Amino acid sequence: MKPIALIAAFPPPITGQSLAAELLRDGLREAGIPLYELDLSEPIGGCSLGMRILQLARLEVRLAVLCLRTPELTVYLQLGHGKAALVRDLFFMATAAVCRRPCVAHVHGSGFRAALDGLPAPLRALERLLVSRLKAAVVLSGSLRAMFEGILPEKRIFVVDNGIDPAFIAHARCAQPRVFSRERFNVLFLSNFLKAKGFATLLDAAAIAHARKLPIHFTFVGAKIPGQSVDIDEFIRTAELSNVSVLPVVSGVDKHRVYQDADVFILPSEYEGQPLSILEAMFESLPVVTTRVGGIPEIFSDDETGVRYVSPGDAEQIVEVLAALEADPECRRSMGDANLKVAQSRFTPEKHIESMLRILTE
Repeated sequence: MKPIALIAAFPPPITGQSLAAELLRDGLREAGIPLYELDLSEPIGGCSLGMRILQLARLEVRLAVLCLRTPELTVYLQLGHGKAALVRDLFFMATAAVCRRPCVAHVHGSGFRAALDGLPAPLRALERLLVSRLKAAVVLSGSLRAMFEGILPEKRIFVVDNGIDPAFIAHARCAQPRVFSRERFNVLFLSNFLKAKGFATLLDAAAIAHARKLPIHFTFVGAKIPGQSVDIDEFIRTAELSNVSVLPVVSGVDKHRVYQDADVFILPSEYEGQPLSILEAMFESLPVVTTRVGGIPEIFSDDETGVRYVSPGDAEQIVEVLAALEADPECRRSMGDANLKVAQSRFTPEKHIESMLRILTE
């Protein structure tokens, strides 16, 4: 089989993109595809500019050598969706183009086009030229195809749903049926603590619920990201919130357990692609509260029974929706059942790998 160079961010740290890259890598290995792994990841909070440039230069040299020595190589690039990441990716796409190696770009977010249009004119023109040379671009939902409008023909833009780690699905399948009751009500947020993920808005909602003495507990699970406008520990301490718990990043059976301890999953993001945490919550038969941004609505497009939408940044609306769900355990049960059916029909690792294999090898 023809080899593939995987240029992507792999764990650690654990992010949606790194988990998606890990799933793809493991699936391609299982299919017998020869792989070369070029890891783009950097520590949470970043590293010095000099160290980052050195790291990327080494990856660029390695890619150039691979392209020159491996005539049948295909290049897979986890395309960035921020200005700095787009500049980084220019070099990888240029190397593939100069060496005449087919390149497939995979975008895991919804901000690519906005970042592209925000580049200085010379860089924007170069980026558009190199993107137009791609063999294919992969996006997470039909609406996100528009990010490549006017750059790539429709036939080279593919929609592939995310897939979930098979080990996680195995944990979910072995779980006991979820018991919904009025004795407890735990709301789970599982993502890195970024403003764009809505964690600050959810903290405001927790403060409102605490002031109103509502029986709602909030569990935040994720990594603390330096440089955010809100520090979660300081916020909890200042507001004297007794209805909030904070846990570090979890994986494996520990991640499964935090989903099992929840009654509702929430991700009030400001922009998104197709969040893995929402898909995981669906496999765990949880109702979902989220926003209509990026590719999220298309997760539930066939059956919106299992989701309640809120507006980004609206803490009051979050409290209203959660209070209504807290009061209706039977509604939560039917929402969770609906979400499980959608997840099992679309977001399995087998379907994801099958689709990606077809694009990368045909």
